[in-house]
Amino acid sequence: MTTVYLKGISQALNLLKARAKKYKRALIKITFDDFAEENVLFIDEIADELEKALKLRDLCEFEVYRKEFEAQSSDYFACPYALATSSGTAALSFSLTALGVGPGDQVITTPHTYIATALSISDIGAVPVFADIGKDFNIDPAEIGKKISPRVKAILPVHLYGLPCRIKEICVLAKKHGIRVVEDCCQAQGASFEGRPVGSFGEAGCFSFHPTKIVSGLGDGGMIITSETAVVKKVEKLREAFFNDKETLKSLKTPASLDVVHIPFLKVKLRHIDEILEKKRSLAGVYSSLLAGIPEIVLPRPESNVASSFRNYTIMAENRGGLLRHLLSKGIEAKIFYDIPLHLRREFLHLGYRKGDFPVCERIYEEIISLPISYALKPEKAAEIAEEIRRFYETLRAHKLAN
Repeated sequence: MTTVYLKGISQALNLLKARAKKYKRALIKITFDDFAEENVLFIDEIADELEKALKLRDLCEFEVYRKEFEAQSSDYFACPYALATSSGTAALSFSLTALGVGPGDQVITTPHTYIATALSISDIGAVPVFADIGKDFNIDPAEIGKKISPRVKAILPVHLYGLPCRIKEICVLAKKHGIRVVEDCCQAQGASFEGRPVGSFGEAGCFSFHPTKIVSGLGDGGMIITSETAVVKKVEKLREAFFNDKETLKSLKTPASLDVVHIPFLKVKLRHIDEILEKKRSLAGVYSSLLAGIPEIVLPRPESNVASSFRNYTIMAENRGGLLRHLLSKGIEAKIFYDIPLHLRREFLHLGYRKGDFPVCERIYEEIISLPISYALKPEKAAEIAEEIRRFYETLRAHKLAN
């Protein structure tokens, strides 16, 4: 009887959640992401590629098709080798493993990123060591220097929101101490530092093809780029089911190659990545132009030697909660990436970090908000969002003066 009762409650809760989600979606006029509209932009080419994929007759032809995409990626990222994986997280874990990082080793990374960055470290038995960030939201090389010890075997910097971190300084520091560098470029497809693609500075660069990314499939997918043949050989064994030998079994990892179903979408979008980036950068320009001069917000201002891919357009805003509510009331979906710094998440409490350990990161978490910047978004919609933000702060100032 109790089981039936609990099942009934569960079903009712699920129904309420579904209705709430449907109601929220009905209120939103401008969504944060729009996968359908993005795919529609290239629908004819995607359909042609899907037809090719559907005509593949066996696993050997699947592998040939996958290698075509890897070659296309290698060309774009100007790196000798590209290895497709099941996700960006798998790409990070495999890269670290291939570079000799294992149980008990330490890997320095940022506390301001998606949790998968740190999980890729702990998944192989290594220990994440966090270092504070700078005003650009990325890990600060000076803070990395304070964390280096004999146990540190790698640095895992993130090019967050598509904005390249200070990767050359990080690589110089790593070389000085004999430490390997794996770049987390999961949000930074097409970004560059001093004209050179991100991912090509360290021993390995890792990308994600999750639907929220710039080059995206219908689900998870990832890519490793590298110039090191030793990394290639190791990753090929880790990701493929037919390498079921002792070396693979010792890793305790499930093989994880990229599913062919995503490749038609990825090939077409990679073909058009410069066009996609141009649209996103243009939208960023609309925001930056129309939001300039609002004293309550801080806009992203990439240095002149970097080109951001603008996976997110992230600002820092006073009264962030009020701004989020105002935008939602106008049918605009903005988001916060991310709501809790990694060092304060329960998954990493065992590492012993406390509130106050990373003051820059913690302050930024209180103020960041990301605005819609899908490459399917029309410039006039971005202008509408900017106008609502300006109106919100004008109203707020007027209320303060009145009181």
